Amino acid sequence: MKPIAYFFFAVIQSDLLLALYVPQEYVVPEPKFEVYSSGGFSVSIPHEDGIQLFSFHGNVNRPMVGLTAGQFSRDVVSRNNDRWVYENKNAKLELGDVIYFWVLIIKDNLGYRYDNGQFVFKDIVEEQPHNRSHASSNSGTPQYSPMCEAALNLSNTVDELNGDIKTLKEINDVLRNVVAKDDTLSRTLRFEGILPPYDDAQYTAQIILQEKLGLHIPVVNAKKEEDGSITFQVASLDDKIRVIRIAKEKLEKTKSKIILIY
Repeated sequence: MKPIAYFFFAVIQSDLLLALYVPQEYVVPEPKFEVYSSGGFSVSIPHEDGIQLFSFHGNVNRPMVGLTAGQFSRDVVSRNNDRWVYENKNAKLELGDVIYFWVLIIKDNLGYRYDNGQFVFKDIVEEQPHNRSHASSNSGTPQYSPMCEAALNLSNTVDELNGDIKTLKEINDVLRNVVAKDDTLSRTLRFEGILPPYDDAQYTAQIILQEKLGLHIPVVNAKKEEDGSITFQVASLDDKIRVIRIAKEKLEKTKSKIILIY
């Protein structure tokens, strides 16, 4: 059973990756099941300020496949006193039956899931009547409401993006390790084109970094090549990455006559 939070997300850029920020302010509580002596069952969660929708999806004795609608599928859009209740008067359950389920909560316009839930029918309770307008039984083909479907589409998109981010991070770690093994490759860059007419190569490279790129990254050594280009080294791979990123923005986009080779 896994509570999952997702929301209308913002993307934050780091040096090499896109990071997805997913807040965990609300955790869906474990739903409460009651099986009635007269037949049927209910499932509910306690109310909290901001909850706008309680969506229940489940099967009897058949595991849910992903976020399918399920044998039981209903959105509850108003609460019953201090609880959000889904009630099914028609379900026929036997002792030992298992209800596999997932739940979606919309709270303050954010969506939260309770995934991979299981309830084993062991005890019968005397029926406590709920307001049927707030918690009704299924009829017809199970389907998602527009609100639930939109929230699920967003949830699936976030799940896919989180998977992509994990893969990108793993690739990034591998590439960093490979590059870091070659000290020259990991710190070396070259300026070509029309460069400032200074004799000192290290000074020239430093001036370009500061005046053309706005970077105060130290040049640890530099050499002027026969063709007039300057090969130089910075202190670390992270410094090299910063230089490349800023050069792409400030040199390439402005069509500068100075070219960075990396």
